Amino acid sequence: MHTFFRYISLCLLCGILIGCSSYKPQYGNFTEGTPAYNQTMALDAADEIARYYPPAQTTFILQEPVQDEFGHLFISMLREKGFAIKDVNSMQNSDPIVANTLALAYTVDSFSETSEGQFYVFLYVENDRFARLYQAGAGQLTPLGVWTKRGNDGEA
Repeated sequence: MHTFFRYISLCLLCGILIGCSSYKPQYGNFTEGTPAYNQTMALDAADEIARYYPPAQTTFILQEPVQDEFGHLFISMLREKGFAIKDVNSMQNSDPIVANTLALAYTVDSFSETSEGQFYVFLYVENDRFARLYQAGAGQLTPLGVWTKRGNDGEA
């Protein structure tokens, strides 16, 4: 009887581990934010990236196709600042990888189903993670605090 329970326990453990190992983070914009909110967050995010990475010397490779208003605005603003942007899906094996080429992804989401409430932006640049929280209300979006940055070494 103990052998049967060990076998079942082992099967459950393997199933859990397989599920964890196949987890893929979801990137993109999962909100119904207004165009003004997207504009505010995209400009703020592009400014934050430009603080840490040198424009005209950094190429970003998008990890997911851009299919939302925030993403299009964010990428446009990064290009205006002088960053080169490539899409991982459009790259060919023969495309050269230049120095200072970094993976880039983002997540925009909210804590409620309405356009009022709190929104957050996560930026993923290689092993660095940036985050900022915003409060929406009365048609305006206000940052709640400063950007946080966590690097590969766990440094905040």
